[in-house]
Amino acid sequence: MLAAVKPPPPKRPPALRSGMMVRLVCPASGPRRDADVRRAVEQVRELGFRTSLGAVAARPAGGEPAGPEERRRELEEAFRDPEVDAVWALRGGYGCLALLPLLDREVFQAHPKVLLGYSDLSLLHFVLSGDGGLVTFHAPMPAEEIPAEARRHLLRLVSEPTPAGRLPRPADPSCPERSERSVPLAGGRAEGRLMVGNLTLLTRLLGTPFEPDFSARILCIEDVNEAPYRVHGLLMQLLLAGRLQRVAGIGLGAFRAAECAPEDFLPVFEELLVPLGVPVLHGLPLGHLPSQATLPCGVRAALDAEAGTLEILDPAVDSGSSPR
Repeated sequence: MLAAVKPPPPKRPPALRSGMMVRLVCPASGPRRDADVRRAVEQVRELGFRTSLGAVAARPAGGEPAGPEERRRELEEAFRDPEVDAVWALRGGYGCLALLPLLDREVFQAHPKVLLGYSDLSLLHFVLSGDGGLVTFHAPMPAEEIPAEARRHLLRLVSEPTPAGRLPRPADPSCPERSERSVPLAGGRAEGRLMVGNLTLLTRLLGTPFEPDFSARILCIEDVNEAPYRVHGLLMQLLLAGRLQRVAGIGLGAFRAAECAPEDFLPVFEELLVPLGVPVLHGLPLGHLPSQATLPCGVRAALDAEAGTLEILDPAVDSGSSPR
């Protein structure tokens, strides 16, 4: 019998230092308000970085939306530009799915840089951070107000080439998602590479050339504006396709919908995920939250459901400098 081939480790981007350049881009939707762009620029500068706008991000808000080719070009140009050290999506929205068949994935491999964003950006994380791919960062958007604690955690991950350790809990008592610890739905401990993002978008990749490998992953998912019955259907689709049966553990972030309480989703998770026999941890500070944590996609992590922790085991960035 042939020995199993160990997948190659992901490629870590160079660590960021104060004064480096962050390019703001719009791979999904363009800016809704000019004030959002100003807020994003201000927050990047408050983190200690210089900032510049991609061609789509620099457009006046509310104008003609950019097409997929324009957004693809803005994203790849940011990675090719030797003056740019990190690429941060201004906002999510809709549109990354149309970029996938247009992307030249060799560009991201040849010019590894920190890529930040969440929501619709999940699609880029799923596609780019697979085995041997680029470590990317499921992180808040700068067009939204980022609380101080979330900023500190983000900065720690992108600037320090050491394992970040346990995922912090929000300390601000005004945050509605605050809790002292996450809730185990199925006990146990598992290690694997992180696959992080939006549940709806993950199901859209099933059966396509861009579907990620679920094998031995710590899958961390969230969703918004999807009622419990819709989340049930999305998870059932992954189960019927045999994908969730491959993961090593599951971390559940925020699931929110109008007129639904967070606990309304628990029966769905208990029915469909607990029988998998892997650790399942509910209540991670992940998703459409005021104070979400940053997670490095593709990096090894340990999910300990009984302890209520998710621990980052490997560095997310490399100690080397960005090429100039």
